[in-house]
Amino acid sequence: MILDLRQQGLPGSFGDGMEAEFVASPPIAGVPWVVTTLPDLESIRGLMHALREHGYGGPLSVVARDDLAGLALETPGVPAVLYPVNNAADYALRMLADLIHSSEEPP
Repeated sequence: MILDLRQQGLPGSFGDGMEAEFVASPPIAGVPWVVTTLPDLESIRGLMHALREHGYGGPLSVVARDDLAGLALETPGVPAVLYPVNNAADYALRMLADLIHSSEEPP
């Protein structure tokens, strides 16, 4: 993911958001976005707290495993809640529908 961002001209860093040293190490106050894929609500909230403690006030993108977690994460400062399981299912459905429809067309 970081390599893909860099190829698009966007800077990125990879690290463990649960490690206090990682959150404290870069000059976090000037970072335009933080994107996290931490797996659970408690970890994400901990990261949000650590980011605020280190002066980060910018937008945060998070991953939600289900709608309940997504609703809990939809707070000011979190403009992007991603649902990878739902997105993957939607993508798979579109791909299958396209394949089925294309096989139904007469030669």
